[in-house]
Amino acid sequence: MASEPRPDAGQRGVGETPGSAGLSVVMPTWNGAPLLRESLPLIIAACEAAGVPYEILVVDNGSEDETPEVVAALDAPARCIRLDRNYGYAYACNAGIREAREPRVLLINNDILAPPHFLAPLLEWDRDDLFAVDSVMVSREEAFSQDAPAGAATSRRAQIGVPSHCCVLDRDRFLALGGFDLLFSPAMWEEMDLGARIWRSGGRIVTDPRSRVFHYTRATIKRVFSYVEYERIYHRHRLLFLWKHLPPRLLFRHLLLRLPLDCASDVLTRGGWVMTPALLGAIGRLGAPSPGAPRAAAARARYGMLPAIRGRRPTCCHGCERACAPAPEDGAQRRDGGLPGAGRARAAFLSRAARDVGNNSSRSAASRGE
Repeated sequence: MASEPRPDAGQRGVGETPGSAGLSVVMPTWNGAPLLRESLPLIIAACEAAGVPYEILVVDNGSEDETPEVVAALDAPARCIRLDRNYGYAYACNAGIREAREPRVLLINNDILAPPHFLAPLLEWDRDDLFAVDSVMVSREEAFSQDAPAGAATSRRAQIGVPSHCCVLDRDRFLALGGFDLLFSPAMWEEMDLGARIWRSGGRIVTDPRSRVFHYTRATIKRVFSYVEYERIYHRHRLLFLWKHLPPRLLFRHLLLRLPLDCASDVLTRGGWVMTPALLGAIGRLGAPSPGAPRAAAARARYGMLPAIRGRRPTCCHGCERACAPAPEDGAQRRDGGLPGAGRARAAFLSRAARDVGNNSSRSAASRGE
């Protein structure tokens, strides 16, 4: 059934979730009817196999195809939240999660193919400090194989960014943190930004390799943006993320050394087609952001900076034996109010962000091949 967002959707208070133990599936889409025909029946089968009460909310970002008809034809409790135009991925996710009626939300892309057994491991988790649990992306054959991956029971790991391609998250905590920051609209880096805020709040995000899915990578975004446009948006949002979260010393180093080197390298290797427009776009958002998006400087003051997670280290749960600090005993006091351990993860996090989260050339080559 198609529906418009409720007039009070943005005003629903945290803690007013109508459901108690069910699951709301939120799936943003744009002109993705062929993908929905393939992915939605699999999601329904997984919810039925998990034996959990559920609803499906497809957030239609101004599609011009048969998306409403595809949703209406489903033999399941599904509805289509229709937006009047394409507001971008971050906005669509926020709108869908605000509309969700259940305390747990499965946030999943429309280009994810999920086997019937992927959902049960994600629903097993029940910890007070847990914000989200996500699946592992594997090949189609591995995802739909009935064989459990080797070492899956002990290889669960924590991560920093919110894996919005496929994860079960806490709706109330998502809304309490303000959801995805529209400063990063239409997409890219909003997941890392929310993850940094989750760390500051003492929460954690865990990957459970027992849950495996197949992902048609960038099936939608490559239809919306050209390669150069994609690169510009990616680097514009990378700069905004760094300006919002880096502590003063590292921010000064970034502005004085790293940013000029990045721009010079872009001029020499790509004729200045990426970093210069990205830098100008990021500066423009400091003074005149898109409607509804907070200014980067105000967001920096509001959310604080990454020194707030100094001394923390992502730790896994329940028997993880790989480089994890032991969790404190019940009742133990932690001065930083967050995750225990050394500052190794923070250093790795900052260096990864400053290095553009990996090797740019490898990522660019992979993008060209899609």
